[in-house]
Amino acid sequence: MAFINFKPSSHFKVSGHTGTGSSQTVTGVGFSSVLSWLKGVDMDTQNYTMFDTVRGATQNISSSSHEVEAALSNGLTAWNSDGYVLGGDNGTNANNEDYLGMNWKGDSTSVPSGSTVTNVTCNINATAGIGIYKFNNDTPAGKVLKHGLGKTPQAIWTKNLDSGQDWACYHQNVHSDISTAGNYYLRLNGNHVRADDSGKYHDTLPTATDITFAADANVGGSASHDILCIAFTSIKGFSKFGGYRGNGSATEGFYQPLGFSPSLVIVKKASSSAAWYMWNGVYQGYNPKNNALFPYHTSQQSTTERIELLSNGFKFYHSDADHNATGQDFIYHAWASNPIVGSNGTPGVAK
Repeated sequence: MAFINFKPSSHFKVSGHTGTGSSQTVTGVGFSSVLSWLKGVDMDTQNYTMFDTVRGATQNISSSSHEVEAALSNGLTAWNSDGYVLGGDNGTNANNEDYLGMNWKGDSTSVPSGSTVTNVTCNINATAGIGIYKFNNDTPAGKVLKHGLGKTPQAIWTKNLDSGQDWACYHQNVHSDISTAGNYYLRLNGNHVRADDSGKYHDTLPTATDITFAADANVGGSASHDILCIAFTSIKGFSKFGGYRGNGSATEGFYQPLGFSPSLVIVKKASSSAAWYMWNGVYQGYNPKNNALFPYHTSQQSTTERIELLSNGFKFYHSDADHNATGQDFIYHAWASNPIVGSNGTPGVAK
């Protein structure tokens, strides 16, 4: 029995390229992306860059910064049917530097009706469980975005594009008491502990139709400020957004089953301050030597052995408190390279 009837790589692809310092067309993605997130893996002072079709090519926002959206004329300049076109900016294409690219496919640009936030534009791929939205959110608090995913979002990343505010991230497992998840937020651009703050998601859980926003500057507060929101929901065999508690063991570390072999895993300790960690299927070495990146920071990749990406999940082989501390609350985001069972009935295989 198949979990999904499509190849994961037809909707999400981790790619890699080597920079040229001048215009370059990157191929091999396999589709035209709606969202592309890039990092020079060995560049220690260069921010992540993020581009999406809702805001338009060259419009950059960074996961590792609170800065406003900025036009990057020599960044990602266009998408095509198999990748994208880059200029010579150091954030995307410095000469002889290796880059990681994380790419999601879009689908519908039809705006769901009924939102009380205003001026909504979007791209929603319900098959892959991702929606990207731009809108305005003025006071009073409690306005609603109709997300159109058909399922409740389990992770939401929100950023004010016109004000230097931190990212405000919702995750269903930010607290062990999941009924309180709407009370908290995490900063994608920081290592902070979860914060109890009704000013972000209005102490309200998302539903199968709605995301509710308060009116703090991170998520709104001004009719003239554009807000970016990226919402994710799990698709069995393709993506999963969940939580775990570490066991502190360097020999028999925590194992998280996913139902697929992951191509990208993002982990954050929520219950105390810690880095965001990211492991991928391109610049990973061989198990257990999967190199880590840090989406909240400019740091280059780390070669410390921490994790194995397996045919059905991931397992830690390190007692580092940032991702395997005993009794601490952790969140994760994961996307597949292979489902454990595909549409042809063939199981995924281990490395």
